[in-house]
Amino acid sequence: MTNKRIVSKRNSQGTSKALLSQNKESGSEIFDNFNSPHDLANRLQEYVDKVVQQCADVDWDENFLSYQVINAIRVVLDGYVLPNTNLSKFDVEAYKLTGKPEQSHGDIAIVVSKSLDNGYSTISGVGFYEAKASSLHGSGYPAFHIQQLRRLVTNTPKLSYLLYERSAQIADTQEWATLKNADDYAQDWATLLKTAQNKKFFTRVVDANLVKQYKHLEGAAHSMSQSFGYHFVHKILSGRELDYSRPPNDTIRRWLKTTRRANALVVSISVRESENKHSHTQLELPDFDKVKLQLPEQNNSKNFSNKLLG
Repeated sequence: MTNKRIVSKRNSQGTSKALLSQNKESGSEIFDNFNSPHDLANRLQEYVDKVVQQCADVDWDENFLSYQVINAIRVVLDGYVLPNTNLSKFDVEAYKLTGKPEQSHGDIAIVVSKSLDNGYSTISGVGFYEAKASSLHGSGYPAFHIQQLRRLVTNTPKLSYLLYERSAQIADTQEWATLKNADDYAQDWATLLKTAQNKKFFTRVVDANLVKQYKHLEGAAHSMSQSFGYHFVHKILSGRELDYSRPPNDTIRRWLKTTRRANALVVSISVRESENKHSHTQLELPDFDKVKLQLPEQNNSKNFSNKLLG
């Protein structure tokens, strides 16, 4: 994949105004550390929810949906630039494991790299998503197995379940769990319906260790899930909840052994803090091919999947 990298001259008042105007015309937006994360989470959620909601029944496959999610991450992050420049705030690359997978589900590793305060070194961490699609009728997750869950959480740190829902399901967009049953709203059905409608999404995330203790994926997701956009931005992209215990290459190899070489996908995100600071994950993945990301077609078809795989 070729990322847009446009080199700008040193800042001046005139240059800054021109760049701001150019960013607005090109659809790019200045990344503001205080306001942009919230907007980014909402945009990503809306993008992914639309893709999942419009997915045809014939394409309802965890691996296909995971490719769509990865493309959505690239598209949304590509819309943000550094202040006073048109340099991308985020650089995104994706890789897929080559060879015939032993399982059909798509597992996703997210590697995030940021510059340290000294500007001379970077730090990289890894988070993991185990993708599960609901049934076409929206009840249960056919590919979920408690034995697999126990193996995964024992060997894979920072693991979450990424759930693709055929029908929108309730999830939180904040840290404190507020999902409630009907009785908790004191029979105020108008408030209940309005609140529930605002919290329903087609993609949501729940912690794998919580599911292990709960012993029921649907129950755990109803009680403690978060929207995918919120979780990805505030937990993964922020770097707050990643595995920093070993180099990303080693962490990914360990993860592959645990997943038994399922159809693994790795997303590498480099976060640029200023125009003079740029980090690369330096991933060495000999068994992986780079994924060519592109805008999805309006109709979700296998043709799009084949283009990505090609």
